[in-house]
Amino acid sequence: MDKLNHQKRNLSMVSLTRKQDEAFTYLMEGYTVQEIADCMGIGNTGAKHHLTIIYKKFGVMGKRELLEMVRSEKVKEKKSQLPPRPHSLVLPRGLCGF
Repeated sequence: MDKLNHQKRNLSMVSLTRKQDEAFTYLMEGYTVQEIADCMGIGNTGAKHHLTIIYKKFGVMGKRELLEMVRSEKVKEKKSQLPPRPHSLVLPRGLCGF
């Protein structure tokens, strides 16, 4: 992959085919290439081909980088679901020991 065109994409913006989505799901579950091939009923080369296209679509160089991206997106998603933090908490005098 050309490093100059190496641009990560938002997870929700990537469109995967049914087979690519299946391979992606297995990959996220920690399956090896051989296990992905076996589960999908295809050869090792076919599984590698699906994964290579997935990496290109996400703009990453490989499995490790894709996993980091997914974790990062999940953290952002969880943070966005948290209730807003109060700006300041003012306690009545005497409650803080002063």
